[in-house]
Amino acid sequence: MFTAKLVIINIVIKMKAYNNIKAEIERSKQLIDHSNEIERQNDRLLKCIIFISAPLLIALIYFSIELAVS
Repeated sequence: MFTAKLVIINIVIKMKAYNNIKAEIERSKQLIDHSNEIERQNDRLLKCIIFISAPLLIALIYFSIELAVS
């Protein structure tokens, strides 16, 4: 009888550990998904910055050349 109780306790402990591990894996997946979304947002932001700053840089170079020539 004592051995049966130990076996049941052991099974319950293993089930709790399994559920904890499963929950940690799910949280890790959510963190990875969130990280990937942040990376995509950063890529879009970088493209916007390049799209906005490239014409400004070209204009700055153009006016610098104009100023140097005159």
